[in-house]
Amino acid sequence: MTNYLCEEGTVCNNYQSAICLHCNRRLCILHIAQHNQVNFDNIRNLSREIVLVTEHINNEYEKTRDIYQTVLVDLAEWRAKQVENITQAYNNYLQHVESQQEALNTLHYELIKKLDDDARKPLEVIQAQQATGATVLTHIEQTIQKIRDQAAQLHWNVLTLPSVDVRCNLTDTSSTSSKDITLSIHTSGTHRPSKRFSINFKWPSLRYICLGKYRSFRRLVDMFSDVSHIVQSKHDLDDYVKNNAGFPLPVFVCSYLTAWYRCSKIEHKSIILKEYMSTIMKHIPIDIDNYIALVGIHAFFYNHIISENKRQLMTFLLHFFVDHQCISVHQISHWYYNKDINAYTGFDGAKQMTAPFINSFWTDQSNSNVKKSNPMNSTELKHEKMFCIDETE
Repeated sequence: MTNYLCEEGTVCNNYQSAICLHCNRRLCILHIAQHNQVNFDNIRNLSREIVLVTEHINNEYEKTRDIYQTVLVDLAEWRAKQVENITQAYNNYLQHVESQQEALNTLHYELIKKLDDDARKPLEVIQAQQATGATVLTHIEQTIQKIRDQAAQLHWNVLTLPSVDVRCNLTDTSSTSSKDITLSIHTSGTHRPSKRFSINFKWPSLRYICLGKYRSFRRLVDMFSDVSHIVQSKHDLDDYVKNNAGFPLPVFVCSYLTAWYRCSKIEHKSIILKEYMSTIMKHIPIDIDNYIALVGIHAFFYNHIISENKRQLMTFLLHFFVDHQCISVHQISHWYYNKDINAYTGFDGAKQMTAPFINSFWTDQSNSNVKKSNPMNSTELKHEKMFCIDETE
């Protein structure tokens, strides 16, 4: 009879009534009901677990969507930064290329002119007269040979463009932080030019410049505009010029003047003009034949809409730069009276704005002496108050 007893345990002496599909044992009516109750409890527990897991999955998914949006923003910022860097590198190399071509244009012009003046024309005179001395022919022969030797400089020094290797390193972790996805940029400096290429404007090369290319850079304007951290801004400006080979210094001057002109507070305008002049002087060669500062001033007027009296503003700036020995009166005078050498787009407009300075210099000889007093004296501050309205580009 024991083979027919409930298999729930030795304590149960009831007869078997059914087989439990859950545990495959033969149980009595009582224990079959209890087993069914246990199964129902398990079902309820599993149902609650499913709900909890579903909520957990949904919460984690929402976190991934938040991170996705953050990564999209970071990626867009990264892309904009790289585009800016590449654009800057392109502009630097473009400026160097155009500068080198301008120098070649100047050399070509000078060689042709010298060959014409010192060889062809004297030879035509000899042919017309059908008589000359050996000395003149020797001089012409030497001139031709000298120009032939100088023509060897008519060649391009082609720079190898820098290679840009952009790699995305994706770190896959279980963390939900957006910082787990990192983008690293590797820019090869293998082909960086071995020396800095400065752009100098010397007699008579001004005729080949293009003021439209020397627009102010927003980053430089922001640096010059910072009057709260002068020391740090000066350091950043120095690094910017040093780290950008071939940087066009007229743009440096133009950005400096743009920051000054756009500032609305008179006291800040004075600080920008005085404090950063030492930075301008640090990077502009002191050379009587060098026109970097003058070209930078002309580019400022050429590339900006000035609502004030341009002649008065030009006179003020020229006096200021002369006082700090960034430009000499002799340079300005030579530029002003030599249109045949210096003519370029924007020359006539710049000459008209410079006329009051030239007139005041020659009518009062005392103005030709370099002022030793504070460059921002009360007269100049009064003068500068006229130029505190922001421009509209």
